[in-house]
Amino acid sequence: MGGSSSFRDEYTFEQRLEQSREIVAKYPDRVPVIVERYAKCDLPELEKKKIIERKGSHRSLSFCLQLLQHHNNLTMGGSSSFRDEYTFEQRLEQSREIVAKYPDRVPVIVERYAKCDLPELEKKKIIERKGSHRSLSFCLQLLQHHNNLTMGGSSSFRDEYTFEQRLEQSREIVAKYPDRVPVIVERYAKCDLPELEKKKFLVPRDLSVGHFIHILSSRLSLPPGKALFVFVKNTLPQTASVMDSVFKSFKDEDGYLYMYYSTEKTFGSYIM
Repeated sequence: MGGSSSFRDEYTFEQRLEQSREIVAKYPDRVPVIVERYAKCDLPELEKKKIIERKGSHRSLSFCLQLLQHHNNLTMGGSSSFRDEYTFEQRLEQSREIVAKYPDRVPVIVERYAKCDLPELEKKKIIERKGSHRSLSFCLQLLQHHNNLTMGGSSSFRDEYTFEQRLEQSREIVAKYPDRVPVIVERYAKCDLPELEKKKFLVPRDLSVGHFIHILSSRLSLPPGKALFVFVKNTLPQTASVMDSVFKSFKDEDGYLYMYYSTEKTFGSYIM
């Protein structure tokens, strides 16, 4: 394969046949695959040519190609992937420990595609709730938060504090101000409006959404006639609704109600 010996050159037919039979006998649910570089290709060679893939796997050929990119350190633009950092046995042990410790969650590894110009995530491993109402678009929004992209480059409230810190803060607020609800208001990334100087609001429970939007418009110094739309989890709440009702229906697990403002009536494909 381009000067280096191929698998066929390294072993005789009898040796290869014996190896494949041993693999099939030891791993009956898998198939032995030899992957080598085409001679006229400028990609580096794989350190490991032999791959044992599951039989009847739902994995497509494109998925297998993605695995090869991981093996060649191409997927992460040269940096090591999670699969490179840990052996299969280590990853299996980690995932089992996570599932045992957090039975209501699923372990997810998120990595940057090689041809992407976005920065890498500082944290690749994300533990997401099972049966969560969160859609894939919601998870994409979380990734934007991790990369400080959602709020036009500035960090979001979720980035500034851990889940435990936010939960503790919200509980203290509700205990100290039982007639108010803690609300985080942030700008939608694709919006041309300025950011609010203050993200955290303690809003009277009986205040209407329309009145609260008027307060936000004043804080943003919007000119007369400039519309402001506020979204909660991809929903445009009724202006006549009271904040207490919206809070009870859409508050986050950390105890805060997250609202996003924009000049557009459609929030796009993201959910928050």
